[in-house]
Order: sequence, then C-alpha cells, then structure tokens
Amino acid sequence: MQGTEKNDVVEVLWTGGFDSTFRVVQLSRLPVRIQPYYVSDARDSEAEELRAVSDISELLARHPDTKATFLPLRIVGQADIPVVPYEKGETVEELLKTVAAVLPKNGQAYITGRLVAKGDLVVLVMPQDSEAPKGRLILPQVQVIRELLDRGCTPVCCTPDSLESTISGLKDAPALVITDSQAFKFVNESIPTDWPLTSFSILLAGAKGDIKTFVEG
Repeated sequence: MQGTEKNDVVEVLWTGGFDSTFRVVQLSRLPVRIQPYYVSDARDSEAEELRAVSDISELLARHPDTKATFLPLRIVGQADIPVVPYEKGETVEELLKTVAAVLPKNGQAYITGRLVAKGDLVVLVMPQDSEAPKGRLILPQVQVIRELLDRGCTPVCCTPDSLESTISGLKDAPALVITDSQAFKFVNESIPTDWPLTSFSILLAGAKGDIKTFVEG
C-alpha cells in the first residue's frame, strides 16, 4: 500500500466476500482509482456476490472518508482467463514474460464489444418496475451506461412507456438499442426494423464467455 500516489490505478479481484472487500475498503481511503474485477463462472452465488459489490460500492462512494474513485466493475469469464503453465525452477521474471505472451493483444474488452464506436448514439430502454431496486439502477445498466460514456458514445435512456416519445425526438437513428429481456418483444415491435437491438443479458453473456457457444447450446 505504500508509495501509492494520486490517480494511480489499483486493480483488485473483488468477489464480494470479506477478504477482498476489506482490501477494497482499505484502498478507498487512498487517493487512487480502484479498478475492480469479478470472475464469472456461473456459480449459484454469483447474483448475491454482484449485488454485494454493487451495494458496497455505493456505500463507499458516499462515505465521507472515501478518497478513491471507483472505475466500472469489469466482469471476466473464467474461460477467458489464459492458463499459464509453470515449470519448476522458473523465475518470477520468466513467469511474467510467459503471462504477457498469452495476454490478448487487441486491447481492452468491452461489454458492448464492437457494436458501438466513439460518437455513436445508443438508446437504452430500461423498465423501472416493482422488481427494480428503489432509487437506483441495476448493476448491468450502470455498467453499460458508464462504458458508453467512457467510449465517447451518447446514451439516451428511457422506459418502455416513454420509448415512443424518445424515438420521435431523435434526429438520427441510433447505432444500437439495448433493453431488458422482459421488454425485448415490446421494444422490438416498437422500433424501426433496421435499428439493431440487443439486451443487457445478451451483452453480459457475450462478455463472460463465447456467445456463439451459448447460442448453439
């Protein structure tokens, strides 16, 4: 923890459990940028763990002792983590070179992938019903909105009830429309047929693993 300077990015594997959360709380007291990672492997506790990460992040963001800035949570599929063999007697430097050799060369992976680019207009249709958390958006919606802003896109948010007026107020067609699975049929029937449409769950599935494999079953 010593030598950490302002605006340093500190990467943390955050499971939502006690040990990793304790480390995040420690870091939150420093003037750094915290980049949390979560490894997804479709375990039964995943929803609870992600909910804990989201709730704790919000509490820390409002806490008066917090000096750190929280970057959007990055969800990594277990299948996307390269397996690096270790040979007995190998030095740390040699192991690091091996790790670097297997890392992706195409830069940062995004939830929205190649579906959008800088300057694109993106419409997000987000139902706010009784199942939604009161006073806040669910984590996938927050992640996508933040990512779109980071990528230089213009997100336009609405609910299914206000979708018609949102469409009529757009000057240009969006590069992408994203909605919740429960509203997919309604949105699909409400927007022009040439507008690309996907859902938050499909985007997350693609970010966690091989979407082609998921489709093929």
